[in-house]
Amino acid sequence: MKSLEQVTRALATAVCLVVSAAPGLPGDKPPVPAAQQTTQQTTQQVGALKVSGPLKGACIIRDGVAETPQGYDASEVGTGYAMKKLGATASLQSLAQQCTGLTYGLLMREFCKDNVGSGLWETALYSGVGHLVGKGCPEGGCHYHSCNNYYGACLVIGDETTFPNYHAPDVMLGNAGYVKRKMGVVSSEEAISAKCTEAVFQSMFSLYCQGNTADPFGLVDWRPVMFDRTGNFTVGLNGPPGQHSCRKTVGYCLVRDKNTPIPPSNAPDEGQGYSKQWEGVGTVTLLGTQQSCTQETFFTMMYALCQKNGQPRQYEWNVVVYDAQAPTKIVTSGCDDTGCTHQCPY
Repeated sequence: MKSLEQVTRALATAVCLVVSAAPGLPGDKPPVPAAQQTTQQTTQQVGALKVSGPLKGACIIRDGVAETPQGYDASEVGTGYAMKKLGATASLQSLAQQCTGLTYGLLMREFCKDNVGSGLWETALYSGVGHLVGKGCPEGGCHYHSCNNYYGACLVIGDETTFPNYHAPDVMLGNAGYVKRKMGVVSSEEAISAKCTEAVFQSMFSLYCQGNTADPFGLVDWRPVMFDRTGNFTVGLNGPPGQHSCRKTVGYCLVRDKNTPIPPSNAPDEGQGYSKQWEGVGTVTLLGTQQSCTQETFFTMMYALCQKNGQPRQYEWNVVVYDAQAPTKIVTSGCDDTGCTHQCPY
């Protein structure tokens, strides 16, 4: 015979089984499926939007024209912006802490390679499917930071022509014309000067002179130039030395007694107190002629004069560029790299 305690336990077990098998009572909510539980737990408010799923964040630098990338899958470097994707994040507040000064410092290097001027530091929040859902600022605030750089170009231009915009056509021939070669982003005067070599200018100069029929005798500047973010002229530097003109010129090496005037280009190569040697014709420049007139050439010419005159004298080593159509017209002149005055060796 069962004890009272055993009977009581049996009845309690039976009641529990009946209750657990009974249908839900009126007003009871059905259980939430597991998938829906996850969605509900990750739904959150971002500004005026309710966003489901995990969030993604990025640190952004952009100029005053470019918009914040609208998709998380955008290229990390684009026109007017650069972004660093950080993956999952909890909120804009968390993202502000994740986008550190070091992160932006490295990102500025990428941004400033292709962009001139300043960049705005900001943060961007994206939904799980990659749509932009919010923007914020790093802990230091949303501020512009300067790249300290410029657009650089080499410019062949008439000395009375206004400097063009960096984004203007590269070639404008005729009256008040120019030829411009863009060199991209540069960080200093030294950087653009190094890119604008004499060989670069010579090729541009030839093109300029082909179309410059309005003023073939006018002077032409060779300039390394820097421009701001909008392409406006900022700094014009001095190019290779010497004056330049589209007139046809002829270059000579000349050794002369210091009391003897420079002879015309059509004078004999050997004359009283001088000796000259032709070194080129065309759009000849002073620098080009200096490079052609070697010290060996000058010394050979002076040695012959010293022997001919039979006494110690001082001679000048000159480089002379004449107008090819006017033998007495000197376009420009200068000295050898070692100086003007030289003494006979005995």
